[in-house]
Amino acid sequence: MAAFEGSIGLGTTFGYAVSGLLREAVGYAYVFLILMILHISAFVYILFFTKEIIQNDASANEIESNRNWLKSICGRFFDVISLFTAPRNPHKFRLLIIVLAAFSIELLAYSGVSDILYSYFRLRLGWGDKEYGWFDGLGSGFNTLAVLALYPYLHHSRNISNATLTIFGTVSKMIFLLILVFVWADWLAYLATIPSAFNRFISTGMRSLSTFYVTDSEQGKLFSLIALIEGVTGIIASLIFNGLYPLTLNFFSGTMIIAVLVAFFIPLVLMIYVKRTENKLEESNSSSHISENVIENS
Repeated sequence: MAAFEGSIGLGTTFGYAVSGLLREAVGYAYVFLILMILHISAFVYILFFTKEIIQNDASANEIESNRNWLKSICGRFFDVISLFTAPRNPHKFRLLIIVLAAFSIELLAYSGVSDILYSYFRLRLGWGDKEYGWFDGLGSGFNTLAVLALYPYLHHSRNISNATLTIFGTVSKMIFLLILVFVWADWLAYLATIPSAFNRFISTGMRSLSTFYVTDSEQGKLFSLIALIEGVTGIIASLIFNGLYPLTLNFFSGTMIIAVLVAFFIPLVLMIYVKRTENKLEESNSSSHISENVIENS
């Protein structure tokens, strides 16, 4: 999962870094043309060259059905929704709902901030495309390195759980937002990219956590659901923040960022609950295992 998030980060790092320079060099029209060509190229590559991994227990009819382009959108939607109706351990189901709720709130809040951040920096620091592109590129580069190298090391080598790393990422993002609220100089804005280095710990940790609460055959449905949540929250956040942000400029331009900072306490509390619940379940399983060994030995 860290490699998946890291690959996204590598693309965004390069994209942010060159976006301002490219816009100044060729203008908006050609930038959008280049983006369209890149999207078409990615679509063609996935369509014709990417091979689908097929499980051994999948029948030929199931494989053909999955490749059927005429399958309705409603059918796909209900396949994803079946995650909530399938028989499941009640503890895992509750934790899955909590993680997805925390993920949704985090995405909604931060997507909104991302939508207004360029305007915010333009107002507070007089930034243009180039300065903002360097800021985003630097932050994306830091969090890409962190999720590719530091996250796997802490999780696998130091045995720090996904829930703990998610909590750490959430706190770091809150510090990042707190700096943005009172940013008054360029150097302070660039300094904020240091705590933002752990931003991807949140999505990586929550994606990884959610996979433990579903079966292997449901992984595709889970990631489709997460993609659906990302799309819906992005649209809602854009409508809310772009509508409210101009109304706050008369008294304080950082009002929306403060609102997001406060909202982040919700996923933080939810993830602390997940962490504590997992610890209790692990202690319970360990106690049961010890009791079984004692009975066997006696």
